[in-house]
Amino acid sequence: MLPIKGFLISFVAILAFNSSSYGKVRTIHIVSYEAPPWMDESLPHKGAIVYALAKSLEDMGYKLKVTFAPLLRAKIIARKDLSVHAVFPLTDYEEHLLGFSYSKTITTSPWVIAERKDHPIKWNKPEDLSSFVGSHVLQYTLPPEFKKAIDSKKINLESATDDTSNLLKLANKRVDYIFIDATMFHYLTTSSSRVQKVASKLQINSRPVEESEYKIAFRDSPDGRLYLKTFNSLFNRKKFEKYIEDYFSEYSAELEKQTQ
Repeated sequence: MLPIKGFLISFVAILAFNSSSYGKVRTIHIVSYEAPPWMDESLPHKGAIVYALAKSLEDMGYKLKVTFAPLLRAKIIARKDLSVHAVFPLTDYEEHLLGFSYSKTITTSPWVIAERKDHPIKWNKPEDLSSFVGSHVLQYTLPPEFKKAIDSKKINLESATDDTSNLLKLANKRVDYIFIDATMFHYLTTSSSRVQKVASKLQINSRPVEESEYKIAFRDSPDGRLYLKTFNSLFNRKKFEKYIEDYFSEYSAELEKQTQ
């Protein structure tokens, strides 16, 4: 038998599914930031993760509406605009949004250091990077141990507007290393004509930073709590990841054009 709490959550989820299936389909309004190929206004279906999330919510009987803004502003919009039900994707170690609760993990991705092949870096802890100059995309939040080292000025870290410019900065020897999502590194070095020209100079450092877990932060409101319970009860991660695979299979040519 299900525990009482588990039964109630499942019961609420079923009610939510039935009410949206047989009545007016409810729309979940989420604010996100642009990080192609995952999320971007100009991409087919607004990116791979947006597509997979929309399909997953459709399976639950919901529609998805996405508003894009830089990550810091996205959090401000979420706090002030009560029509926004959630923010995604966020990691556990990002600044917690007051009045929001995290969903279960929707996907994971390795966070790594990219370096030049002619200048490999050996490190075990953040402080070991103190003699190098690094860079990261301004809106990304680094793991706590790295943020602490940055705040205490034990790491010399510059910022960039996006991953493409960060990789070019690295290849042109303006910095010694950059922080980047491993999937993003492989995508840009194989699909972006600008990065492809210098890709042979670059590699991923042998020591990973961490395996980041991405979640959705739902507003602590009646609707938000209902959506959170429904999502946590009905979300199927295997199907979500299959939707991402389907997206890249279907739109690989268009994605390649976007990165030229």
